[in-house]
Amino acid sequence: MRSIDLTAWHFFVVLTADVQKNYNAWLVKGDDSDENYEMLSYSDGNIHTPTKYSDNTRTFPSSAGGQVVTGTFDIIEYSYNTTSGRDVYKNAAGIITDNESKTPKVNNLPLYIANERSTSGRPVNGVIAGVISFQRTVEQHPAHHREQLPRGEIRSRFVGE
Repeated sequence: MRSIDLTAWHFFVVLTADVQKNYNAWLVKGDDSDENYEMLSYSDGNIHTPTKYSDNTRTFPSSAGGQVVTGTFDIIEYSYNTTSGRDVYKNAAGIITDNESKTPKVNNLPLYIANERSTSGRPVNGVIAGVISFQRTVEQHPAHHREQLPRGEIRSRFVGE
């Protein structure tokens, strides 16, 4: 499996929480406090995106609460590049943005989805319906469908429909 370029990435994650708790670890590449990138949520539903950089500094911006909710699936987009920094969207609306231009620290650890490696109490209490990743940030967003779907309901919609 090919590794994601650490200077640019873009994830789409379709998720819902069953229980709001601290450290719902949705995506983690690396260990706690030494991650290439991470996306988790807390009991108030905020999205938290810590990253450790090649100069050993670490940033960890968080969104406002209420972004991850129980009972509905939402599309969370998480992107990073060294030109425009980190951006997180919920159903196409921006919830985190910064202008960080550093390169994430390299590690050879796997990407964990729905848990965090070597850390207890961080498995996801929820459902991940899908994860899509790109080797680069997606500059032109595809047509977004902003409807929140009740749990268990599945719909497909293509651009232009």
